[in-house]
Amino acid sequence: MKKISIKHLNNVHGDSIRGLDFYAETLEILKERLNEIAKANTGKETMIGIEHFQNLFIIHQDKIEVLKHHLLKNIEMLAGEIKDTKDFIEQSVFEKNEELQAEYLREVDLFEEMRHEFYRFAAEWM
Repeated sequence: MKKISIKHLNNVHGDSIRGLDFYAETLEILKERLNEIAKANTGKETMIGIEHFQNLFIIHQDKIEVLKHHLLKNIEMLAGEIKDTKDFIEQSVFEKNEELQAEYLREVDLFEEMRHEFYRFAAEWM
């Protein structure tokens, strides 16, 4: 049965967690900008956009928190594996990690798309 290095997975998870922390901080900055727009513009069209982004921010914040939680739980599971298998894991465990990494990359893509959409909105109303 094929075995995979645990050190590689720990590095990937660490990078993903740092990335999620970056996106959580970015989200706080975007919320501040949205509040500035809301204070300066009270028209119906602007309020529709503000509500849209408030909802997106909530969705992304939840996704970031859940994904980070799953990654941290997975790191704990890998720590248990390392005790039993001397730095290597079974292929099936690696596949779970690939799923988490794919989920992280999807969130990055969706977040970046939302961020660019927000910048276009902000440029229009600031």
